[in-house]
Amino acid sequence: KNLSMILDSGVEIVQAFSSIIEQTPKKSLRKFYQDIQKRIAEGNNLSETFSQYPGTFPPFFIKMVEAGERSGTLTKTLDELAKQIEKDYELREKIKTAMLYPSIVLGLTLVIGTGIAFFILPRLVKLFESFDVELPFTTQILISLGKLLSAQGIWILAGIFGIIILIIFIFKLPSLKPFWDKVILNLPILGRLTRYITLSRFGFLLATLLESGVPIDESLEAVKKTILSTPYINIANTMQNEIRKGRSFQITFRTHKYFKKDFPILAQQLITSGEASGKLIDSLNNLAKFYEREAESVARRLETILEPILLVIVGILVTLSLIHI
Repeated sequence: KNLSMILDSGVEIVQAFSSIIEQTPKKSLRKFYQDIQKRIAEGNNLSETFSQYPGTFPPFFIKMVEAGERSGTLTKTLDELAKQIEKDYELREKIKTAMLYPSIVLGLTLVIGTGIAFFILPRLVKLFESFDVELPFTTQILISLGKLLSAQGIWILAGIFGIIILIIFIFKLPSLKPFWDKVILNLPILGRLTRYITLSRFGFLLATLLESGVPIDESLEAVKKTILSTPYINIANTMQNEIRKGRSFQITFRTHKYFKKDFPILAQQLITSGEASGKLIDSLNNLAKFYEREAESVARRLETILEPILLVIVGILVTLSLIHI
Protein backbone atom coordinates (compact mmCIF):
# COMPACT_ATOMS: atom_id res chain seq x y z
CA LYS A 1 0.00 0.00 0.00
CA ASN A 2 2.80 2.43 0.94
CA LEU A 3 4.81 1.56 -2.18
CA SER A 4 1.73 2.15 -4.36
CA MET A 5 1.09 5.60 -2.85
CA ILE A 6 4.75 6.67 -3.13
CA LEU A 7 5.04 5.51 -6.76
CA ASP A 8 1.75 7.23 -7.57
CA SER A 9 3.29 10.53 -6.48
CA GLY A 10 5.97 10.15 -9.18
CA VAL A 11 8.88 8.93 -7.05
CA GLU A 12 11.33 6.51 -8.74
CA ILE A 13 11.14 2.94 -7.34
CA VAL A 14 14.61 2.80 -5.71
CA GLN A 15 13.93 6.11 -3.98
CA ALA A 16 10.49 4.83 -3.02
CA PHE A 17 12.10 1.99 -1.08
CA SER A 18 14.40 4.52 0.64
CA SER A 19 11.28 6.28 1.93
CA ILE A 20 9.77 2.99 3.12
CA ILE A 21 13.04 2.00 4.85
CA GLU A 22 13.14 5.34 6.69
CA GLN A 23 9.58 4.79 7.95
CA THR A 24 10.22 1.20 9.13
CA PRO A 25 11.17 0.95 12.83
CA LYS A 26 11.82 -2.81 12.93
CA LYS A 27 15.47 -3.61 12.16
CA SER A 28 14.91 -7.03 10.51
CA LEU A 29 12.17 -5.63 8.25
CA ARG A 30 14.34 -2.63 7.37
CA LYS A 31 17.15 -5.03 6.35
CA PHE A 32 14.67 -6.99 4.22
CA TYR A 33 13.60 -3.82 2.37
CA GLN A 34 17.25 -2.85 1.88
CA ASP A 35 17.94 -6.23 0.22
CA ILE A 36 15.02 -5.66 -2.15
CA GLN A 37 16.20 -2.13 -2.90
CA LYS A 38 19.72 -3.39 -3.63
CA ARG A 39 18.46 -6.00 -6.12
CA ILE A 40 16.34 -3.40 -7.93
CA ALA A 41 19.27 -0.95 -8.04
CA GLU A 42 21.34 -3.73 -9.68
CA GLY A 43 18.87 -3.84 -12.58
CA ASN A 44 16.29 -6.44 -11.54
CA ASN A 45 12.65 -5.51 -11.92
CA LEU A 46 10.24 -5.73 -9.01
CA SER A 47 8.63 -9.08 -9.93
CA GLU A 48 12.04 -10.74 -10.45
CA THR A 49 13.15 -9.40 -7.07
CA PHE A 50 10.00 -10.61 -5.29
CA SER A 51 10.43 -14.06 -6.86
CA GLN A 52 13.69 -14.41 -4.89
CA TYR A 53 11.59 -14.49 -1.69
CA PRO A 54 9.01 -17.29 -2.28
CA GLY A 55 8.38 -17.66 1.44
CA THR A 56 7.26 -14.03 1.66
CA PHE A 57 5.60 -13.31 -1.69
CA PRO A 58 3.11 -15.95 -2.95
CA PRO A 59 2.92 -16.80 -6.69
CA PHE A 60 -0.25 -14.76 -7.31
CA PHE A 61 1.49 -11.69 -5.84
CA ILE A 62 4.49 -12.06 -8.18
CA LYS A 63 2.26 -12.73 -11.22
CA MET A 64 0.22 -9.59 -10.58
CA VAL A 65 3.33 -7.43 -10.16
CA GLU A 66 4.76 -8.89 -13.37
CA ALA A 67 1.53 -8.10 -15.23
CA GLY A 68 1.50 -4.58 -13.81
CA GLU A 69 5.07 -4.02 -15.00
CA ARG A 70 4.25 -5.31 -18.49
CA SER A 71 1.14 -3.15 -18.84
CA GLY A 72 2.61 -0.03 -17.21
CA THR A 73 0.00 -0.13 -14.42
CA LEU A 74 2.25 -1.16 -11.53
CA THR A 75 0.86 1.46 -9.16
CA LYS A 76 -2.73 0.31 -9.74
CA THR A 77 -1.68 -3.34 -9.43
CA LEU A 78 0.05 -2.75 -6.09
CA ASP A 79 -3.07 -0.97 -4.85
CA GLU A 80 -5.21 -3.96 -5.90
CA LEU A 81 -2.80 -6.31 -4.15
CA ALA A 82 -3.07 -4.27 -0.97
CA LYS A 83 -6.87 -4.50 -1.13
CA GLN A 84 -6.71 -8.28 -1.69
CA ILE A 85 -4.35 -8.80 1.25
CA GLU A 86 -6.62 -6.62 3.39
CA LYS A 87 -9.68 -8.71 2.41
CA ASP A 88 -7.86 -11.93 3.34
CA TYR A 89 -6.79 -10.42 6.65
CA GLU A 90 -10.32 -9.17 7.47
CA LEU A 91 -11.83 -12.60 6.74
CA ARG A 92 -9.27 -14.37 8.94
CA GLU A 93 -9.84 -11.87 11.76
CA LYS A 94 -13.64 -12.27 11.59
CA ILE A 95 -13.31 -16.05 11.87
CA LYS A 96 -10.73 -15.75 14.69
CA THR A 97 -13.08 -13.40 16.57
CA ALA A 98 -15.99 -15.82 16.17
CA MET A 99 -13.87 -18.70 17.50
CA LEU A 100 -12.24 -16.75 20.35
CA TYR A 101 -14.76 -17.47 23.12
CA PRO A 102 -15.10 -21.24 22.40
CA SER A 103 -11.30 -21.49 22.26
CA ILE A 104 -10.95 -19.79 25.66
CA VAL A 105 -13.60 -22.05 27.25
CA LEU A 106 -12.01 -25.18 25.73
CA GLY A 107 -8.55 -24.10 26.89
CA LEU A 108 -9.75 -23.42 30.43
CA THR A 109 -11.56 -26.77 30.50
CA LEU A 110 -8.37 -28.60 29.54
CA VAL A 111 -6.29 -26.65 32.08
CA ILE A 112 -8.80 -27.24 34.91
CA GLY A 113 -9.20 -30.92 33.99
CA THR A 114 -5.42 -31.43 33.91
CA GLY A 115 -5.01 -29.59 37.21
CA ILE A 116 -7.66 -31.75 38.92
CA ALA A 117 -6.25 -34.98 37.47
CA PHE A 118 -2.57 -34.39 38.29
CA PHE A 119 -2.64 -32.23 41.44
CA ILE A 120 -5.93 -32.49 43.32
CA LEU A 121 -6.98 -36.10 42.65
CA PRO A 122 -3.79 -37.76 44.00
CA ARG A 123 -4.15 -35.81 47.29
CA LEU A 124 -7.72 -37.04 47.72
CA VAL A 125 -6.69 -40.71 47.51
CA LYS A 126 -5.59 -40.92 51.20
CA LEU A 127 -8.82 -39.24 52.30
CA PHE A 128 -10.95 -41.74 50.40
CA GLU A 129 -8.91 -44.72 51.69
CA SER A 130 -9.38 -43.58 55.32
CA PHE A 131 -13.15 -44.10 55.08
CA ASP A 132 -14.14 -47.32 56.83
CA VAL A 133 -17.03 -47.92 54.43
CA GLU A 134 -17.52 -49.60 51.11
CA LEU A 135 -17.04 -46.91 48.50
CA PRO A 136 -19.13 -46.63 45.33
CA PHE A 137 -17.71 -48.25 42.22
CA THR A 138 -17.12 -44.89 40.50
CA THR A 139 -15.21 -43.60 43.54
CA GLN A 140 -13.04 -46.76 43.54
CA ILE A 141 -12.20 -46.05 39.91
CA LEU A 142 -11.36 -42.48 40.92
CA ILE A 143 -9.01 -43.76 43.69
CA SER A 144 -7.28 -46.15 41.27
CA LEU A 145 -6.83 -43.32 38.80
CA GLY A 146 -5.44 -41.08 41.55
CA LYS A 147 -2.90 -43.75 42.59
CA LEU A 148 -1.82 -44.22 38.99
CA LEU A 149 -1.37 -40.48 38.45
CA SER A 150 0.49 -40.13 41.75
CA ALA A 151 2.93 -42.92 40.88
CA GLN A 152 3.31 -42.45 37.13
CA GLY A 153 2.03 -38.89 36.58
CA ILE A 154 5.21 -37.54 34.99
CA TRP A 155 5.45 -40.46 32.56
CA ILE A 156 1.76 -40.22 31.66
CA LEU A 157 2.12 -36.47 31.01
CA ALA A 158 5.23 -37.10 28.90
CA GLY A 159 3.33 -39.80 27.00
CA ILE A 160 0.44 -37.44 26.30
CA PHE A 161 2.81 -34.75 24.98
CA GLY A 162 4.60 -37.38 22.91
CA ILE A 163 1.34 -38.54 21.34
CA ILE A 164 0.36 -34.94 20.56
CA ILE A 165 3.76 -34.29 18.90
CA LEU A 166 3.44 -37.56 16.93
CA ILE A 167 -0.06 -36.61 15.72
CA ILE A 168 1.19 -33.15 14.63
CA PHE A 169 4.16 -34.78 12.83
CA ILE A 170 1.88 -37.25 11.02
CA PHE A 171 -0.57 -34.49 10.17
CA LYS A 172 2.23 -32.47 8.53
CA LEU A 173 3.66 -35.31 6.42
CA PRO A 174 3.45 -34.15 2.75
CA SER A 175 2.47 -37.66 1.61
CA LEU A 176 -0.59 -37.63 3.90
CA LYS A 177 -1.69 -34.04 3.15
CA PRO A 178 -4.23 -35.05 0.43
CA PHE A 179 -5.82 -37.53 2.86
CA TRP A 180 -6.08 -35.01 5.73
CA ASP A 181 -7.41 -32.31 3.40
CA LYS A 182 -10.23 -34.64 2.33
CA VAL A 183 -10.95 -35.57 5.96
CA ILE A 184 -11.22 -31.89 6.94
CA LEU A 185 -13.59 -31.13 4.03
CA ASN A 186 -15.85 -34.01 5.10
CA LEU A 187 -16.17 -32.87 8.73
CA PRO A 188 -19.72 -31.63 9.54
CA ILE A 189 -19.20 -27.89 10.21
CA LEU A 190 -15.44 -27.35 9.98
CA GLY A 191 -15.49 -28.88 6.50
CA ARG A 192 -18.11 -26.41 5.30
CA LEU A 193 -16.16 -23.52 6.83
CA THR A 194 -12.94 -24.65 5.10
CA ARG A 195 -14.79 -25.08 1.79
CA TYR A 196 -16.33 -21.61 1.92
CA ILE A 197 -13.04 -19.92 2.87
CA THR A 198 -11.20 -21.68 0.03
CA LEU A 199 -13.91 -20.82 -2.53
CA SER A 200 -13.85 -17.19 -1.43
CA ARG A 201 -10.05 -17.00 -1.81
CA PHE A 202 -10.25 -18.86 -5.13
CA GLY A 203 -12.69 -16.28 -6.52
CA PHE A 204 -10.85 -13.22 -5.18
CA LEU A 205 -7.43 -14.41 -6.35
CA LEU A 206 -8.56 -15.41 -9.85
CA ALA A 207 -10.58 -12.20 -10.32
CA THR A 208 -7.70 -10.00 -9.14
CA LEU A 209 -5.18 -11.75 -11.40
CA LEU A 210 -7.44 -11.54 -14.46
CA GLU A 211 -8.23 -7.90 -13.75
CA SER A 212 -4.47 -7.20 -13.68
CA GLY A 213 -4.11 -8.65 -17.17
CA VAL A 214 -2.59 -12.02 -16.30
CA PRO A 215 -3.66 -14.69 -18.87
CA ILE A 216 -6.17 -17.17 -17.49
CA ASP A 217 -3.91 -20.24 -17.62
CA GLU A 218 -1.16 -18.35 -15.77
CA SER A 219 -3.74 -17.06 -13.30
CA LEU A 220 -4.90 -20.59 -12.53
CA GLU A 221 -1.27 -21.65 -12.13
CA ALA A 222 -0.76 -18.90 -9.53
CA VAL A 223 -4.04 -19.76 -7.77
CA LYS A 224 -3.26 -23.46 -7.42
CA LYS A 225 0.16 -22.56 -5.91
CA THR A 226 -1.48 -20.23 -3.40
CA ILE A 227 -4.50 -22.14 -2.08
CA LEU A 228 -3.67 -24.83 0.47
CA SER A 229 -6.41 -27.46 0.11
CA THR A 230 -5.36 -30.38 -2.12
CA PRO A 231 -8.84 -31.04 -3.66
CA TYR A 232 -8.99 -27.39 -4.80
CA ILE A 233 -5.43 -27.53 -6.13
CA ASN A 234 -6.54 -30.52 -8.23
CA ILE A 235 -9.63 -28.65 -9.43
CA ALA A 236 -7.56 -25.61 -10.44
CA ASN A 237 -5.08 -27.90 -12.20
CA THR A 238 -7.87 -29.62 -14.15
CA MET A 239 -9.41 -26.26 -15.10
CA GLN A 240 -6.01 -25.05 -16.28
CA ASN A 241 -5.41 -28.15 -18.42
CA GLU A 242 -8.87 -27.87 -20.00
CA ILE A 243 -8.39 -24.16 -20.74
CA ARG A 244 -5.08 -24.93 -22.43
CA LYS A 245 -6.93 -27.41 -24.65
CA GLY A 246 -9.26 -24.59 -25.71
CA ARG A 247 -12.27 -25.76 -23.71
CA SER A 248 -14.59 -23.40 -21.88
CA PHE A 249 -15.39 -23.52 -18.17
CA GLN A 250 -18.89 -24.72 -19.04
CA ILE A 251 -17.56 -27.76 -20.91
CA THR A 252 -15.00 -28.38 -18.15
CA PHE A 253 -17.68 -28.45 -15.43
CA ARG A 254 -19.93 -30.65 -17.54
CA THR A 255 -17.09 -33.11 -18.27
CA HIS A 256 -15.76 -33.34 -14.72
CA LYS A 257 -18.87 -33.96 -12.66
CA TYR A 258 -16.86 -34.80 -9.52
CA PHE A 259 -16.25 -31.03 -9.21
CA LYS A 260 -19.68 -30.42 -7.73
CA LYS A 261 -18.81 -31.99 -4.36
CA ASP A 262 -16.15 -29.38 -3.54
CA PHE A 263 -17.03 -26.81 -6.22
CA PRO A 264 -20.80 -26.31 -5.76
CA ILE A 265 -23.27 -25.89 -8.62
CA LEU A 266 -23.83 -22.25 -7.63
CA ALA A 267 -20.11 -21.50 -8.01
CA GLN A 268 -20.07 -23.28 -11.38
CA GLN A 269 -23.11 -21.34 -12.59
CA LEU A 270 -21.64 -18.00 -11.56
CA ILE A 271 -18.42 -18.74 -13.47
CA THR A 272 -20.12 -20.11 -16.60
CA SER A 273 -22.62 -17.23 -16.76
CA GLY A 274 -19.79 -14.71 -16.35
CA GLU A 275 -17.82 -16.48 -19.06
CA ALA A 276 -20.80 -16.43 -21.45
CA SER A 277 -21.61 -12.75 -20.83
CA GLY A 278 -17.99 -11.55 -20.92
CA LYS A 279 -18.17 -10.52 -17.25
CA LEU A 280 -16.08 -13.32 -15.74
CA ILE A 281 -14.19 -10.99 -13.38
CA ASP A 282 -17.45 -9.59 -11.96
CA SER A 283 -18.84 -13.10 -11.52
CA LEU A 284 -15.68 -14.25 -9.72
CA ASN A 285 -15.87 -11.25 -7.39
CA ASN A 286 -19.54 -12.02 -6.68
CA LEU A 287 -18.64 -15.66 -6.00
CA ALA A 288 -15.90 -14.58 -3.59
CA LYS A 289 -18.14 -12.15 -1.71
CA PHE A 290 -20.96 -14.70 -1.44
CA TYR A 291 -18.74 -17.42 0.04
CA GLU A 292 -17.01 -14.89 2.31
CA ARG A 293 -20.43 -14.11 3.84
CA GLU A 294 -21.20 -17.82 4.07
CA ALA A 295 -17.88 -18.47 5.85
CA GLU A 296 -18.65 -15.73 8.39
CA SER A 297 -22.14 -17.19 8.93
CA VAL A 298 -20.79 -20.72 9.51
CA ALA A 299 -18.15 -19.38 11.93
CA ARG A 300 -20.84 -17.61 13.96
CA ARG A 301 -22.99 -20.76 13.91
CA LEU A 302 -20.04 -22.85 15.06
CA GLU A 303 -19.50 -20.44 17.95
CA THR A 304 -23.20 -20.71 18.88
CA ILE A 305 -23.07 -24.52 18.82
CA LEU A 306 -19.78 -24.92 20.67
CA GLU A 307 -20.55 -22.46 23.46
CA PRO A 308 -23.34 -24.45 25.20
CA ILE A 309 -21.63 -27.80 24.52
CA LEU A 310 -18.42 -26.67 26.23
CA LEU A 311 -20.36 -25.20 29.16
CA VAL A 312 -22.25 -28.50 29.57
CA ILE A 313 -18.95 -30.43 29.54
CA VAL A 314 -17.53 -28.15 32.24
CA GLY A 315 -20.73 -28.58 34.28
CA ILE A 316 -20.59 -32.37 33.97
CA LEU A 317 -16.93 -32.46 35.09
CA VAL A 318 -17.68 -30.29 38.14
CA THR A 319 -20.80 -32.32 39.01
CA LEU A 320 -18.96 -35.65 38.76
CA SER A 321 -16.16 -34.33 40.96
CA LEU A 322 -18.66 -33.24 43.63
CA ILE A 323 -20.50 -36.58 43.51
CA HIS A 324 -17.27 -38.55 43.95
CA ILE A 325 -16.10 -36.32 46.79
